[in-house]
This record gives sequence, C-alpha cells and structure tokens, in this order.
Amino acid sequence: SSPHMQDTIAPPPVTGDRAFTMHASAGIPLYIFATVFSSFCVITGLIWDICWHMSIGRDGLLSPPHLVIYLGAVVAGLFSGYEILRKTFRGSDAEKMASVKIWGFFYSSLGSLFCVWGALMMITSAPFDDWWHNTYGLDVTILSPPHTVLILGIIGIQFGAMISVIAVKNQMKLSVGFSVERAKALDKILFWLFALSAGFLL
Repeated sequence: SSPHMQDTIAPPPVTGDRAFTMHASAGIPLYIFATVFSSFCVITGLIWDICWHMSIGRDGLLSPPHLVIYLGAVVAGLFSGYEILRKTFRGSDAEKMASVKIWGFFYSSLGSLFCVWGALMMITSAPFDDWWHNTYGLDVTILSPPHTVLILGIIGIQFGAMISVIAVKNQMKLSVGFSVERAKALDKILFWLFALSAGFLL
C-alpha cells in the first residue's frame, strides 16, 4: 500500500491558530468522573444540610451533611490539582496547547482551575463558618460572610465540573485512533456526564 494511504483516508486537518490533533487516549480521563462525582456530593450534601437545619437545628462542623460537602470539595481539589500538575510537568505538547497557562508556568484546563479555586474557597469557609457560629451564634440569614464564601466555592466546583466535561467532549472530536463505535460510545457517556453536571449546577 502507498505510504501516503493513511493521510488519504484520515479526516482533513483542522486549520487555525489553535488547531491540533490529539492521539486518542484509553478513554475518558479519571478526573472527569471525579469532578462530576464531586459536583454530586456537594449538591447532595447541601440539600441534606438544609433539611438537617429545618428538622434538627444547627449542626456541628463535622455533621454528616457537612462531611459529604467537604468530600466533594476535597475530591475536586485533589483530582483537578493533580491534573494541573501532570499537564504542567508531564503533559504532551497537544495537551498543553489545549490548556490555559496560569501565572506563566502552570498548564490547566479552565474547568480544573475553577474546581481548584472552588475547593480552596469551600475548605477555607469551613473553619470560618465554625468560628462565626461560635462568636455570633446562629445565622439570621443564609448569606452570612462564611456562607457567601462557601456558596461561591460551590458554584466554582459545579461550573468547573460542567466545563471540564464539555471540554473533553469537544476535544475528543479532534482525537485520532478511535473506532467509530468507540467514539460514539465515549461521546454518549460524556453527554450524560455533561447533562448531570449541568443539572447539578442548576
């Protein structure tokens, strides 16, 4: 066969300043599942915490609903943080081209960046909220300063999960090496992960 046969049957290259072709990986990256799981934990814990307040009253720092929320924050922060460090120090040129450069050194997807900042805000708000309650008593309103920090962190993780999934879904269209059936199966999984993460945000 002709040495140029592969070029002949391959899809036409995408052109443009940000154009690149990614070699297909084994499938959907683990951090994508982790961020959607984190998004689920945060929203489940939040709804559970509201029910806890209404039925039981003020809960402690390490109550079950809070632990579920913190679990979501920790998982999102660790997996997204690891993904940023992996891309920065061991990432391929194609992965770096698909990322944004932070502080002139780190390479990150926008979704991972949102997840890391959201996790840091949520974890910071926990001792702040405990101190606030011990100093001022029960909140008169839900928008106390610690809760505001928590809510912004939650939105960061929810938005980060959604953006992470849709970025991988879009970039997978530029990948080569997948069979048509495999590509369709992965695309369907990513569609449902995006629908879940967007639903949790709403």
